[in-house]
Amino acid sequence: MSDMRKRPEKIDGVPVPYGNSVEKLREIIDTNKTMRWAAIYALAAHSGADSFPLIKSYVSSSDWCVRRAMISALAIRQYDEGIGSIVNEALADSSEYIVRAACKVISACGIKSARDGIARLLDSKSDQTRIAAYEALESIWLPEDFSLMFKAFQSERSDEARKAAAFILFNKATASEWRALFDIWKSDPVNRHRKWACDLACGFGSKAMLSEIKTLANDVDGHVRMAATRAIDKILSD
Repeated sequence: MSDMRKRPEKIDGVPVPYGNSVEKLREIIDTNKTMRWAAIYALAAHSGADSFPLIKSYVSSSDWCVRRAMISALAIRQYDEGIGSIVNEALADSSEYIVRAACKVISACGIKSARDGIARLLDSKSDQTRIAAYEALESIWLPEDFSLMFKAFQSERSDEARKAAAFILFNKATASEWRALFDIWKSDPVNRHRKWACDLACGFGSKAMLSEIKTLANDVDGHVRMAATRAIDKILSD
């Protein structure tokens, strides 16, 4: 279970007031700034039918801090279509903070209905939002998402976001997809990518590509050389 799915005992050192009525939680959120954020989590966890309209009202608050807190807290709520709809709508919020909070909830809960909204965020102007979208897409991955992520990786302009996309591609590559990564990573200036090219070859490669891997066995980076040697040994032993 994702840590976001676990009910926290405290928020910023304040005990979460689980067990209170919805009306009491409304009072706390609206009047007690010290307990507001903890009470929002208690509201998200409340199982009563009367909690949902109040949740929707805070998700629509003019205060972006309240919107973000409410969206983030939904990760601990029992999932249903209503929650999925709220989180999907939050992907189009005017605040990047709320958009990223929604991405994290999608990652934690695996909200598959959010796929189209997440796909649109892969072109976000914000590096951090793209990273959040990459991670969310990973959590609801479908086979066709490899090509989507591969395209995003190739056009990625941020080193941090490019690293995040590459890590996901490496972990998601299958026998039908790994070669595309090997071909672009075998001569990549990033040492980690050349090593991953060798690791992929070790898992999926054949004798037909031994000459390419042998080139990597003479790489300037020791980790790459070791990975290439392992791949050669594995292929020759098959």
